[in-house]
Amino acid sequence: RVLLVAPLSTLLGQLNWQGELQREGITPCLLSATPKDQRPSLLRPATIRHARLQRRWATGWFAVNYEALRTQPELLDGPWDGIILDESTRIRTPQAQITQTLTSKRIDHIQHRAVLTGLPNPENPLDYFCQFKFLDGHFMGADNFWAFKHKMFYQGFSEWDWQPRPKTRERIKTYVHQRAFVLTRKQAGVGSSKVRQQRSVELNPAQRRAIKEMRKDFEIDGTETKWATVVHIWLQRIAGGFHPVTLELISSAKIRLAESLIVEDFAHEPVVMWFRFNEEMLYLQRWLKTRHPKLRVEMVRGAVARDERPKIQERFQRGETQVLLMQVKLGRYGWNLSRSSTAVYYSNSYEFEDRSQSEDRIIHLTKKDSCLYLDLVTMGTPDEDVVASLSDKRLTARLFNNRLSDSIQKVLR
Repeated sequence: RVLLVAPLSTLLGQLNWQGELQREGITPCLLSATPKDQRPSLLRPATIRHARLQRRWATGWFAVNYEALRTQPELLDGPWDGIILDESTRIRTPQAQITQTLTSKRIDHIQHRAVLTGLPNPENPLDYFCQFKFLDGHFMGADNFWAFKHKMFYQGFSEWDWQPRPKTRERIKTYVHQRAFVLTRKQAGVGSSKVRQQRSVELNPAQRRAIKEMRKDFEIDGTETKWATVVHIWLQRIAGGFHPVTLELISSAKIRLAESLIVEDFAHEPVVMWFRFNEEMLYLQRWLKTRHPKLRVEMVRGAVARDERPKIQERFQRGETQVLLMQVKLGRYGWNLSRSSTAVYYSNSYEFEDRSQSEDRIIHLTKKDSCLYLDLVTMGTPDEDVVASLSDKRLTARLFNNRLSDSIQKVLR
């Protein structure tokens, strides 16, 4: 009896866990799609034993998404022989409810455990702790995250800036390699090389006025803030061509650039285009359908029904869709979009894991041709710093975040 826990986007569909297990002769039971009042179906029919009826758990593979498990933790109480966490960075934050559930004594009876992820430490080495605590009950001998943090790290200039003590990184690296199977695509000799390019547009007068007002008063058209993070979001909305409060289009430069790439540069190629904000994606879809009605365009965002998402993926892979517009938070895990070798970033999430994971959606083990990653950049905004950071071969999540923070301060100054 194996319990597989993963984001829903990696579970459903013939190109994901569901299809892969079926090709191995295994038909998984998807608990995510099973209403709570039907969960008794996990039990086999009653059998006569010792003159009374008894029911016992069925055997096989059972799959559930993290959100469903968080609200139904009693699923862990079953007589599982093994449990697998896919995209295990979902439990890297110790305060999260799902992390506390999956690192509690509730899983002590499950003997075999595994975690799978392409980027186990997207923020810093502390991200390893909870994933290994799930595996072994401890990390490097410590079972308390906060005690480990204070022992192995020291606080920097701010309460969230924790730096490793001398030799901490080396000790963690050695431990991880002893306890985990670690292999890069380059070491395995599979996958594609990544080619990065950018296309730029300039700020128009309306965008310049908005940035000037924000820089002067931390305000935009009567809406005030005292938080740099809010200004951060405003800046990126402006870079995308939209007013940060009304969400109205104030510059069509990026929209037109995206259109020209799709209908001219990549006219006969499948393209995946990534977005941080839904209004950008919705506007571009309407724009393309109005001006190019024969263009086959589909969009994936939170409002798209869950059972429809695998069908969209399959249509794209079969060649029935030319352009796929994706919300980066929704599409970063599990999607196989390897029919395309071109990913265009209309706007970027400023979380390193989002960018790293979304880039791999067009990578496949059997694919050898290079993949193109094209950033659409509005000059004079933090868009530029994303591209500069990604081009640095020494890039880490901390360096990535620090550079973006510095770029915001530069704009405000």
